[in-house]
Amino acid sequence: METALLSFFLYLLIIIIIGVLSAKFSSSGLSEFFLAGRKLKQFVVALSAVVSGRSAWLLVGVTGMAFTIGAPAVWAVTGYITTDEELYESFEISQSNGVLDKPTGHYQVKATVKNTGDETAKQIKVIGKLYDKEDKIIEVSSTYIKEPLSPGDAALFEITVTDKNIAERIKTYRIQAVEHEGNS
Repeated sequence: METALLSFFLYLLIIIIIGVLSAKFSSSGLSEFFLAGRKLKQFVVALSAVVSGRSAWLLVGVTGMAFTIGAPAVWAVTGYITTDEELYESFEISQSNGVLDKPTGHYQVKATVKNTGDETAKQIKVIGKLYDKEDKIIEVSSTYIKEPLSPGDAALFEITVTDKNIAERIKTYRIQAVEHEGNS
């Protein structure tokens, strides 16, 4: 703990020194330092704004997600970076029932997903976020409905958590369905 705290304060000191020296030696003071003399092109400013937002999400958001759900958080980054189109999300989840099966120790969520949109969904990924009594995510699990689902059609699905330690802590869940492009 002491090493981590010392490292943090050392890093903070180095950043402050770099900032002070940069401000001191820049040609026009702080305005030049922070605004680059107002000489940047629109594209560079726009790119900077987008990169800053994504950087914050990756450093803070993914770190928190990794703490909450573990190593599978890496896949969120992969999906965020490689996704280039909007997901078809016109689905309704109904007849949802989540229970702990005491003999096996598994937690099962059974429900129906209905295509409420106007397109045929070729392959649907159903994602279940499972929460403990403090409303913290303790498990993320998914399943696929591989048969195409035409507008107005519905299909049954089941998500099962087999880890007994996690299953017994589940108090509630939230289900989301999206069309999945690719192999499962």
